[in-house]
Parts: sequence; structure tokens; C-alpha cells
Amino acid sequence: MKRLALLVLLVPLALSARTRAVRTGPVDTPRAWLRQHALSQEAFARVVAASADVVALADVTHGTHELYAAKQALVPLLVARGFRVLAFEASYTEYKPLDEYVLHGTGDPAATLNLPPYWFWDTNEILDLVHWARAQNAAGLTPPIRIVGIDATSPRVTGAEVVAYLERVDPAYAVEVATIYHCMRGVYKGTNRCRTAIASVRTAMGAKRDAYVLASSAEEYDEMLHAARVVEQGERVLVNHRYEKDPPMAENVLRYVNRGQKVILFGHNEHWGRTPYLLDLPPHVTSAGQHLASALGDRYFVLGSLISGGTFHAVQYAPGVRSGVIRTHALPAATTLDDYALLFAQAGLPSTIVSLRGPLPPWLAGTRTYRFVGSGVPSLEVPADLGAKFDGVLYVETSTPTQLRHFPTF
Repeated sequence: MKRLALLVLLVPLALSARTRAVRTGPVDTPRAWLRQHALSQEAFARVVAASADVVALADVTHGTHELYAAKQALVPLLVARGFRVLAFEASYTEYKPLDEYVLHGTGDPAATLNLPPYWFWDTNEILDLVHWARAQNAAGLTPPIRIVGIDATSPRVTGAEVVAYLERVDPAYAVEVATIYHCMRGVYKGTNRCRTAIASVRTAMGAKRDAYVLASSAEEYDEMLHAARVVEQGERVLVNHRYEKDPPMAENVLRYVNRGQKVILFGHNEHWGRTPYLLDLPPHVTSAGQHLASALGDRYFVLGSLISGGTFHAVQYAPGVRSGVIRTHALPAATTLDDYALLFAQAGLPSTIVSLRGPLPPWLAGTRTYRFVGSGVPSLEVPADLGAKFDGVLYVETSTPTQLRHFPTF
């Protein structure tokens, strides 16, 4: 795998404290401060791993090669320090074949990544990382690396998985559950009756635990019981996708943490940041990162990202309709001089990692302008307090597009 070349460590930083004190002096100019506080990839992994159970490697765009190349470099360093779960902002059930592949070498990971709603992971960079994980497990890494989806956006697919399990362990109840889940058919708008019925499935499965474990295994039963929970999560996502997506992701991450596993997260800056984010209109959305920060405190570390300019992949929708194609786009220039990326650019570095925990200089403390892009254009330029939003930043001067394997239409 290609590694993104970042700076060597100049000054070690303690990443545990979350103080926001402001210092003054010549060293606080962007150029001086960034050069003094730059972290190498190795230093970042070593210090973060000492205190964090969950590390989010967050993306300012879903289509920047340099950010994916950084993941290729950082993930092995974190795995070497005990992290084993690679959790993607992707479908809970439909990403399970990736886990089977890295555990047992079965299946075709390239085919699994070709999942149009999550087109941004269908890249050579991510596929190379999956192959690397498989090679580590095949060589005997213990405990093994796992790859999981934590998004509840496909409840019908997950519901079918639950029904298939019940057909083996409780055929009569499987028929009933299939009928219950059928209430989400078509253009589902949400009803209390459907929601209550869906929730009853997990309750019934819990009451029959001993029989189901005997007919399958404790591990499979626990997995299917949680799958029933994911259907509950997904029913809400179907009704109001944009405003219900984050709490399930956080809940599904915490499931692994509560089992004593250390997790690396893949997803967008806005999902993993410690502050709310704004979509097209108010209200602000409580991010998955907020939920994780509330549950874990400083055991959660989010490495956000910034780019000054360049190009990236994103979906462009036709005016007035919900159809679009993936194209290469350029990041619009900043409209204000206090844009965070412009301030980072003053260091004259092509890329760097810095911690935002601990004292921050005046130019970095408080609210400034921040540019980001979701899965589709246009890009957004919004006010943000970077030190409150992220625990660290990976800055890249020039973005280039990811190595997409397919270009689906939407």
C-alpha cells in the first residue's frame, strides 16, 4: 500500500487533556505553531492508542485520495497497538461479507464494496486495505481484524437476515416476523403500529435465548439479536434518514467497545465530530461523535481533516430531480481569510497531523470558517470551532480524487 508521507515528530504532545487555553507569542503564528506541533504518523498512533478506545479517521470529503492513503498508513500502526475493529459508515448487513473475507478468506471483497449507496468506499485504496487485513489474519494475528458496517440504512436487508436465522431455529415464528417486517414495504412513512411490532421481535427473541442458542450458537444468537435491534434503528432511518442516521452508528460502535474491543472509524467529518452539524436547514443534527464523546470522554479521539484545495469525487445531482452522477469536482476557494485551511496552509507543508487537545494559539481557538463536502456537491462553508469539533486534524494541501472502481448513477 502507498503511504502518505507526513512530517516527522518535532515535539511530542500530550493528547489527554481537553483544555482550550490560549497562549500568545511569536510561536503562535500558524507557520511556527504548526511546524512545532507536527506529529508523525507513528507518534500519532502511539500517543492516541495509549488513551483511546475509539479513533475516528474522518474525511472532509468522501472522495479525496490523500485522506484514504493516510488511512492505509495509520490503520496498520493502530492495529499494531491493539485496535482490531475497522468500522465503516456503511450498511450493517451488506458489509458482513467483508468480515467473512478478512476472517476466513472466503468471498469477493471487491464485489461487496461495489455497493452504490456507499460508492465512496469502492476504491482501490480501501480494497488494498481489506486485502492487507486479510493477510494479517491469515498470518495468525490474534485477535483477528474485523471489518463491520455500522449504518442502519438497510433495515429490509437486515430484516431478511433475521428471518433467515429464525427459519432455522424457530420456523413458526419466522413466518410471523416476516409479516411484521413487511410493514416497512414500499414508500414507508412510519406508523406506531409498525414500530411497536418491529420492537416486539427483539423482545421475543430475548425470551427464547436458551432454545435459540441450543439450535445455533451463543455467538450467532447474539449477532442476530443485535440485527433485530438494527432493524428497529433502520425503521426510524427510513422515516427520516438524514436526522436519524447518527445515533444508531454510535450505538453500534459502543457495542464493540463494551465488549472490550478497540475500534477505528471510517466516515465523514460531520458524523464523527464532537459537535452538532447542520444539513440544508435547521435544526442541527446531533452527531454520532457527540454520542461517542458523551459515552467515552477522552477515550474517544476524532482526527478530522482539512484540505486547502484541489479535486475530489462527489455526486452531482441534476437540477430539480434526485438523480445524479459521480464526477470530479474542485473545492471552491475560501471566501474569508479566517478559513481554517488557509491558516494551516501558511505553514507551507503539503500535509501534517496536529493535536487540538491542550492549549491552542489565538488563531486556532474559537470560531472560524470551515469548508467541507458531503457525498454530493455543492460544498459548504460554515462557521466552526475546530478545537471543539475535533481532537486532532490531518491537513492536506492539495486533494486529488480517490481511485474509484465504479461510477454508479443515482
